[in-house]
Amino acid sequence: MRIIGFKFDKILAEKFKESDGNINLKSNFNIGKIEKEEIEGQEKDSVFSFEFTYALDYDDVAKIEFSGQVFMSVDKKIAKDLEKDKKIISDEMKTTLLNFILFRTHVEALHLEEKLNLPFHVSPPRASV
Repeated sequence: MRIIGFKFDKILAEKFKESDGNINLKSNFNIGKIEKEEIEGQEKDSVFSFEFTYALDYDDVAKIEFSGQVFMSVDKKIAKDLEKDKKIISDEMKTTLLNFILFRTHVEALHLEEKLNLPFHVSPPRASV
């Protein structure tokens, strides 16, 4: 299994109000609809698209959300399992999808957090002498 494509359908960054103290950050990741795709030149393996939504929720202060699709090439056995029941995704496949989506959204999330003057969702590196 390997990832062969990726696209954003929506990038949302919205600040509702200024922070008046501590902000609790919650992240939410969801894999939605899974569809088999017909792509020329991919006769050996099957290609599936996985819709995703990844959201960072800063209480009632702000929200950053990404949604899109990841395209993954899988062997015939995995394809057969996915066609039989699209709700059952192996842990290995979930991990691959999540890591790839986090990799693709990480820098953009940091950029949007900086623009909206929000705390970063991960701690920046620090040096000590």
